[in-house]
Amino acid sequence: MGLTVLALSHFGPEDPTRELSPRGFNANAFWRTENDIVVTWKATPKLSLTTEANFEHDGFFNASGYGVAQYASNALTDTITLNARAEVWVDQNNFFVAAYPGNLDFVDVEAGLPAPFVKTAPHAATFSELTLGVTYKPTLPPPVANLMIRPEIRWNSALNGVKAFNNQQTSNTITFAGDLVLGF
Repeated sequence: MGLTVLALSHFGPEDPTRELSPRGFNANAFWRTENDIVVTWKATPKLSLTTEANFEHDGFFNASGYGVAQYASNALTDTITLNARAEVWVDQNNFFVAAYPGNLDFVDVEAGLPAPFVKTAPHAATFSELTLGVTYKPTLPPPVANLMIRPEIRWNSALNGVKAFNNQQTSNTITFAGDLVLGF
């Protein structure tokens, strides 16, 4: 049982000069700020509770967003852990939450390349999310001894009814996902 607090800040000129400079903008004159506080409480040897709060601001676009997430992780056995996550995110300027129709569109935007098909919500929105999942850590010999299999189901919702999902057709969506993690 213990408590851990971690606070992180990242700030600097983060807007893509490759895209903005040829259009006459000095992207490096505007800063992006990201702040994150994570508090983890190990309530029992098997139960961990984590609260995360964050705030972001982009100076070039004069956009702000903030949110809070709550995580819970309960180890049922040495190999099975139940996980839950709930979040509320406020995108004040309809800037931080977007959908990309292609698999590499987000990577292109991060590199400063144009993404003409980016879709955002029709206007500013407050989003919620609930994820339920399981982590399975099978007992295996090395070198695969650190394998984790993590299926999950996630429900997203625009709390103010904005149709932000499924090509702007619905205000809710459900996603089934999973991953394999192999530690070294």
